[in-house]
Amino acid sequence: MASRLGRLDAQHIWDNRSRAIEKAQQETANLARSLAPNAEDTIEAANANLVAFAQRPELDGAAPEKMYEHHKIMAVHTNATSGGG
Repeated sequence: MASRLGRLDAQHIWDNRSRAIEKAQQETANLARSLAPNAEDTIEAANANLVAFAQRPELDGAAPEKMYEHHKIMAVHTNATSGGG
């Protein structure tokens, strides 16, 4: 009798564990789906900024004073997007 109760208890524990794992997997999948659009938007924005920064010297010139201006713009943009001020 005690052996049977032990097996039932073990089965109950195993079933609870399985349900908890399934729930965690579903929640993880939901989180990944909800974060994917934000990640894509962030990558697209970063790519657009990199292209703009790369084209800036081509359009404005690469003289030292222009490069200093480009550096200041990049520093301001970096601080603004990283929360540094």
